[in-house]
Amino acid sequence: MGLFSKESCCFCGKEVGLMSRTKLVDGNYICDECKHLTHPFIRIDHLNRDKVASLMQEMEENEAHFQATNWRESKRRHGADTWIFYDNYETGEFALYSPETKRYKNHFVYDMAMVRPFDRALANSDMRLPLLTQQQYKDSITLTQKEMGGKPDGWVMHIPYFREDMNIDIKFPAAMKEDDVRYVYDSARQIIGNVNPASKDRIERQREMQGINMTQTANKILGAVLSGKGTEGVVKAVEQGIEMNQDIEEGKVKKGLFGRLKKK
Repeated sequence: MGLFSKESCCFCGKEVGLMSRTKLVDGNYICDECKHLTHPFIRIDHLNRDKVASLMQEMEENEAHFQATNWRESKRRHGADTWIFYDNYETGEFALYSPETKRYKNHFVYDMAMVRPFDRALANSDMRLPLLTQQQYKDSITLTQKEMGGKPDGWVMHIPYFREDMNIDIKFPAAMKEDDVRYVYDSARQIIGNVNPASKDRIERQREMQGINMTQTANKILGAVLSGKGTEGVVKAVEQGIEMNQDIEEGKVKKGLFGRLKKK
């Protein structure tokens, strides 16, 4: 087919041009309208038609779960753009509306307990996710400095999600001091990496509360950045998160009736 020819969408049958379609790995095409029934952070050009169809079904189920969940909403505006962060302390879940997701029909609900290195063998089995050591949790988070034209162009802190097609990347601008970026990175490693050897039930309770605390801390960091509080606000949010995490480890925190963390 020629570069400017039209192709039929393998889902709705509509004929679309080059700028309004995506080619799948099996040679089929999907139009932008159908693409927006999938996930904004998953590369569908790496999938075939059957997997895209499964993803569409998954997103419908996610939307149903999203609508049935009681969320706390935190809205932020930056110029003409809007971010809405939804979190639920009781379930340790969050969802996001952003300039990147606004064209997509359905919300995706993220489970903070799924933040860990991806293991294909385990993912394809019926085994429970294993408990990780402190070092394994810490090493799963990476910090990379990006370059543009041979010059530093910001940083990306990568927190892996336990599925092969999804990542969580937090971007920092080049103008931010390296010491400040590394402070946030080291603090995040400390928050997610504090897992004590203890009884199975205690570990599960601590992991749930640590997931809630991490979601709350991430919201505070994002809120500080978007509201213009700068490095001071980010550092304060991280310090509060570390303090709460330490109290969780020491058994000084309990989860309230509505999923909120409370000091005993």
